[in-house]
Amino acid sequence: MTIYRSDPNSEPDSSFEPGALHHLVAGNRGRLLDARRTPVTVTAVDLETGEFEVEITAFEDQGAHWRIACEDVARFQFARDAVRSDPAPR
Repeated sequence: MTIYRSDPNSEPDSSFEPGALHHLVAGNRGRLLDARRTPVTVTAVDLETGEFEVEITAFEDQGAHWRIACEDVARFQFARDAVRSDPAPR
């Protein structure tokens, strides 16, 4: 039986807001919307490939970097004080 680590003292969901494209700024802190709310930090955004990269900051995968399609940002939530990207030029 595999038991995964978690943080019983993690912040409540109310401390975060649903992930959106404007949250994709290097340095923003967020977490995956999995059962244990795996914490991440955005480390890069690649507009050419339509991907962003996060570093896992806790649990078994701590230090791992994942590349994720920008359209999957809704699978995350971000700190309410997260920096927002500038809107697209007009």
